[in-house]
Amino acid sequence: MHRVGRLALPFLVVLFTAPAFGESPLPNKPPNKPPNIVLIIGDDLGYPYAGFMGINVLKTPNLDRLAAEGTTFTHAFSTASVCKPALQTLLTGLHPHAWNAQRDRLSDALGDPFWFRTEIEHYVTLARQLSRQGYRTFQGGKHWEGTFVTAGFDAGTMTVPILNQFTSPTWYEFGRTSLQPLHDFLDNIDDGEPFFLYLAPMLPHTPHNPPPDLVLHYASINLWTSAVYYYANITRFDQVVGQMIDALEERGLRDNSLIIYVSDNGWEQGTHDESPFLRWQLGGDRGKLSIYDLGFRTPLVFNWPGRVPANTVLDDLVTFEDLHATILQYGGAPLPPDHKGNTLIPRIEGWGEPARDQVSGIQTIFRIRESEYVPPWFLKFETASYLRTDEWRYIEWLTRGEQALFRIEDDPFERDDLSAAYPELVAEFAKRNAAWREALARPAAWMDLIGRLHTEDGTPGTGLRLWLAGADESGSKVRLQIFSDQGGFFRFPNVPAGEYNLSYEIEAQGSRERWWGIRTEPVTNEMEVDLVGYVTGPFLSIKLPGDAPPPPTNDPRPGTIEIEFTARSKARTVGLPVLLQGLTARGLVKQRVLSGPDGFVAVDKLPTGFYIITVAAPDRRTIWPESK
Repeated sequence: MHRVGRLALPFLVVLFTAPAFGESPLPNKPPNKPPNIVLIIGDDLGYPYAGFMGINVLKTPNLDRLAAEGTTFTHAFSTASVCKPALQTLLTGLHPHAWNAQRDRLSDALGDPFWFRTEIEHYVTLARQLSRQGYRTFQGGKHWEGTFVTAGFDAGTMTVPILNQFTSPTWYEFGRTSLQPLHDFLDNIDDGEPFFLYLAPMLPHTPHNPPPDLVLHYASINLWTSAVYYYANITRFDQVVGQMIDALEERGLRDNSLIIYVSDNGWEQGTHDESPFLRWQLGGDRGKLSIYDLGFRTPLVFNWPGRVPANTVLDDLVTFEDLHATILQYGGAPLPPDHKGNTLIPRIEGWGEPARDQVSGIQTIFRIRESEYVPPWFLKFETASYLRTDEWRYIEWLTRGEQALFRIEDDPFERDDLSAAYPELVAEFAKRNAAWREALARPAAWMDLIGRLHTEDGTPGTGLRLWLAGADESGSKVRLQIFSDQGGFFRFPNVPAGEYNLSYEIEAQGSRERWWGIRTEPVTNEMEVDLVGYVTGPFLSIKLPGDAPPPPTNDPRPGTIEIEFTARSKARTVGLPVLLQGLTARGLVKQRVLSGPDGFVAVDKLPTGFYIITVAAPDRRTIWPESK
């Protein structure tokens, strides 16, 4: 990737070549070869319950090794204290409330209730974004959202959408009985081809039915029954993690693989805490499905031999949105303009500062408070929100209008409510939390429009010209132009919310001439795109009419040009029309895009060539290169 810095020269020609992976202004830049990315997700594995987090009675040698040889964030927070909405964020970077808002808008527009959670085919997912960067992608284990195909993965275990987790045998089988689908995928990876593995074995999630030898081990150290079976299932999960690492090492893939470990949500299970049988399914009252810290907090581990520092522990407050942003950057994929996450790479590499001083969350279904528990009822439908800093944790039960405040590092189980002693602090946290909820509900003013052109049989629409023409919400006209890449993917960056027509052009059969953009008998199709109210813009899977487009060329791995505008007035850097004209092996390539709300634009998947960049004011008067 080539960064074109602050524009100050009167004229600029860029010699454009294949990029370094995910390049950014970092002191220790990764090699040109992008890493394989392996995301391992624990299921209901609470943050304290691993040897590397301090509970020595737990046997987790594989997780301990990943942590010891990597960098651990001890204060990472899921966007939900239950699996399904938490995994939505890992897949898309969207907070669950933003996901639901987008699903409702899609449902209204398409007349589809999405009973089987098929809305995922309209979302921009990690798999789709990494596929655009040349990654092969695999889904294994728990997956709520449609199938691996509708989520954008190349292969996976989830072949049929479900209504309920307990109707999906593939969730139980992956890891508990076999990792064969993972082995099959790795055996079919081409040499040097980067891959993304999304591995979510349903462990240590119920059923807590670990092997007898693990049960005997924990029973022998005088733990209570619920702890014996939960801890034994954690060790069982750790053994599966070891098998996943072995699968990489056996094929010589480990050294260039970034392994990331995180749990989908938290859990509460002390060594001598017993619960009635029904609550074995959810753990203690301050864990899963609660609004308390134990329900949301998880360790986050990054391990990449020789690239991620070893024996490093950080206590930054980080979120699943940050994890999503970090995976995108490691994979060389651009962040959408409205993304809520912060990349953690500067912190991992040891030169950045913590990006957050607080984390907020909201839950619409959670556990009833312990004082109100009447067997067997332990769930209550109501809404609560929280705000977490290094020192404090503020909770607001929105349905009841009640508040609580805890000094969280001294009171990790949140039993000593200090709200009456610190009314000014409560008022300040309530104000900040309300502002966060308001921003969460606000539709994005800018977004990326991402999609794929393909035929009925999946053949990609390669190198096709696309136009996006219409008007933003203020009525200003917008006309953008890009090309699809070798996989048929396209991305219009920095599109202001509005209503547009999307046109794509297919060259007539028999015309092979592309030099200087010459075309014969073009066939153009149009479709309407409504970006008003979308959170990040939809993913458009467009089936091409007629014959298949020409096959992909053998161009080198395409690259990206990044441009950052600066001016005395920030408003002058927003929405600037940018024209890139490149002389490439395909002929003359033109791309028309806009700068985003931060004065930044990244144009990716460009073929190798010489490029001239022209910038105009919104009135289309050329302002750079300077006109005389």
